[in-house]
Amino acid sequence: MILLYKPAVGEERDLALAFLSRVKLAHRVLPDEAAGHTLGALMDGAEGDSGLAAEASAIIFSDDFTEEDVRRILDLIMETGLRFQVPILLTADNRDRRLADILEEITSQQAFIGALAHLQQLIDAVGRLNEKDYDPDKWSELKIAIADANDTLADLVGEDAEAAARARDEIVPRRDALAKSMERLLSYRGPNQ
Repeated sequence: MILLYKPAVGEERDLALAFLSRVKLAHRVLPDEAAGHTLGALMDGAEGDSGLAAEASAIIFSDDFTEEDVRRILDLIMETGLRFQVPILLTADNRDRRLADILEEITSQQAFIGALAHLQQLIDAVGRLNEKDYDPDKWSELKIAIADANDTLADLVGEDAEAAARARDEIVPRRDALAKSMERLLSYRGPNQ
């Protein structure tokens, strides 16, 4: 059984549903307010409104699918143009968890990874700049922001669990501070430019 939560509306959805029917894969579209049910209850047929909706879209595969099956089916569904933010394979570990909680955890992790990647891109971009081309005060501000960002990254991968947890919470503010500092720096180039 494949459960679809908040699939996009339109031609992509119709193509994906037609594909699932054509290849005879049992599937069901869940109501938006089903996110308060556990994955196990949804797989077992819980249909009704749980009173809780989630923001993310998801595709949930029953535990009789292998990870390889999931990848193959997702690739085929993506060929129809339909995308899901969160693919989920039912396991003993997540069977008793609410869909909303799983979606929140996964989308939070995805946002963190995105912010971390953006921070790394900013750090790499700073490495390509030449200090003599910029205002010294603004360059100094940038150096502080880059040092703070690097300290946060070091804490994130360090052995101190508390420092790593704090660093995780600081990634977005450090990324934003570095981006603002770069913006101010790039708004004025020194007399050599």
